[in-house]
Amino acid sequence: MKWIKSPWTISLGTAIFSMFLAMIYDYLKKNPFLSTIIEVVKWVSNKIILILNYEIKVWWILCAILAIVIVIVFINLKRGKIIKPDFYNYRKDTLKDWTWTWDWQYDSKSRKWDIINLIVRCPSCDTPMYNIYNGYYFDFKCPRCDYNTKTNNVDIRNDVKIIIKSNIEKKIYKK
Repeated sequence: MKWIKSPWTISLGTAIFSMFLAMIYDYLKKNPFLSTIIEVVKWVSNKIILILNYEIKVWWILCAILAIVIVIVFINLKRGKIIKPDFYNYRKDTLKDWTWTWDWQYDSKSRKWDIINLIVRCPSCDTPMYNIYNGYYFDFKCPRCDYNTKTNNVDIRNDVKIIIKSNIEKKIYKK
């Protein structure tokens, strides 16, 4: 039954139905068969010929092209412009006894700001630490000073993201 909702079926069905109505109209008015359809075709063709034979000045065409270009440029500039929210500079905080840094990225599909590049910082030298997941815990290690620690919280990154978003909702973040 998908063919019933197909655009092709709808457009052809409408055309056939229109022809059927025109034939009924001709029959009721005792006009020759398909005379209404012939008159409509003649009227449309006359209008097309009238438009094609219209005298157009070259500067009209240039103005129309210029207007279209201006509209396209304006739409593209407006679409590409993203207004940064108040929390955009909130990129560093101490959460769960660790200093974290992150960046913001706008997702145009969901129209939301997402946290990206969430990094834990070394408490000794403030260097970004890398983490290794060992199956049961995260092992944070500093490449500069070899500071090493383990956390039992497997979802610490998700917890930190939730806390950051909560701080923004409650407006308790460092600007």
